[in-house]
Amino acid sequence: AGGGGGVGGGAGGVAGEWGAEVQAVEVFGMPRDGSWTRDSCVSVGTSAGQIEVTDWTCNGWAKYDSWQRYDAVPAAIAQRLGLRSREPGLVLEGGSIDVNGRGALLTTEECLLSKTQERNPEFTREDYAEIFHKYLGVRKVLWLNRGIAGDDTHGHVDDLTRFVNPTTVVTVVE
Repeated sequence: AGGGGGVGGGAGGVAGEWGAEVQAVEVFGMPRDGSWTRDSCVSVGTSAGQIEVTDWTCNGWAKYDSWQRYDAVPAAIAQRLGLRSREPGLVLEGGSIDVNGRGALLTTEECLLSKTQERNPEFTREDYAEIFHKYLGVRKVLWLNRGIAGDDTHGHVDDLTRFVNPTTVVTVVE
């Protein structure tokens, strides 16, 4: 857990096997409530040519009581890397959205609009579209009905459909 300098086995070893510049990789640990990094981590983007992070609020998928450490992860990463952090004040997990890098975003009604495991009470499609545009540069939100059956995240799109390049999605059908 701690970081700085080069990286030995583990993630650094795998990154090296994939041809990554391992000397540019820093691994550091921090307290978390579990291993769901994609859901509790930051979104990274640029604004006015500067790299910045978007610090979404985590509330344990509107289901679990232990989420406070998850919610602290984005701010800790921004501080550690010296990056500007923006906080929309919106509950959102990384797995609930997928973007193509060209202004389109996939999500599900089940996850973001349902009253079950409700993340943002009273939020509408239009409210989400406005936030996604402001913080992610999204111009088009593609709403799918629901996620896979039995998913405890209640509809995360990352279990169902993903962009594999800017113009192609892959999906599962149950």
